[in-house]
Amino acid sequence: MEATFNFSINSLNAELIKKNQAMFSNNATIELKVTDLELDETNYLLSTQENRNSLQKSINQ
Repeated sequence: MEATFNFSINSLNAELIKKNQAMFSNNATIELKVTDLELDETNYLLSTQENRNSLQKSINQ
């Protein structure tokens, strides 16, 4: 079984972990991926002048 959950980092607590443990077998492996939507790839590429210049140069080519 595979499931994807999206929730605020502030809702990550012991109760949420217990609920997830109850959904899967004892030998299941959990992968935790944290994505900060405030700093996505585009924002990162535009975060410095050097990055903006490099990105613009690539676009122009």
